[in-house]
Amino acid sequence: MPQFCFYSKNNPAQEPVGVLRAATREEAIKFFSLSKQLSLNDFLTIFEVKEYAYGTQEGIAESAKQLLKG
Repeated sequence: MPQFCFYSKNNPAQEPVGVLRAATREEAIKFFSLSKQLSLNDFLTIFEVKEYAYGTQEGIAESAKQLLKG
């Protein structure tokens, strides 16, 4: 299953805010938008989602999990 990340469209470095494994990009978008409590349209206005190609980088993935646990 591929990994996806999301990042702010205003961030030229495209630093991931969160990372997860999902079957499709659309599934990842739904999960990320729910985690930010935004509608799909609002989420996609602020953030971009792309396949995460930089390895697992467990530290980032763990940070994302902690953010979602609240």
